[in-house]
Amino acid sequence: MKKIQQRTNQKGFTLIELLVVVIVLSILSVVALPKFMDLEEGAALSSAEGVAAALSSGSTMNHALNKASDAGVLDNPADLVEVLNCTDVEDTLETGLPEGYTINNGNIAGAEGTMRDNCVLNGDSGATANFVAHKVFL
Repeated sequence: MKKIQQRTNQKGFTLIELLVVVIVLSILSVVALPKFMDLEEGAALSSAEGVAAALSSGSTMNHALNKASDAGVLDNPADLVEVLNCTDVEDTLETGLPEGYTINNGNIAGAEGTMRDNCVLNGDSGATANFVAHKVFL
């Protein structure tokens, strides 16, 4: 039997090893990239929902201030905002709406304190979210 002489000073990778690495990376990119591509849409929706939640909170706080004022608990409710339609709710936020957001104008029918839960906020990327508005007269 002849001994096959092996190279002991081999440097680099074989073609098979390189192909295996390329195939594994290709499979990972095919599986992982679509998941990362959908993140932008989800982020836009989450952002719109966050702003809509702030609008709902501002409207609810404004309604509570109005009730406290009507009950005589507050002498001078300087922060009270008149809300007759959905777009008026923007004024309940200290800094207003973030750039690129708009509110669909919708009247809040009924007496003071009436709640409308389908006011629509439009985000700059096309995402929409609903928020609650309470009617407040000054």
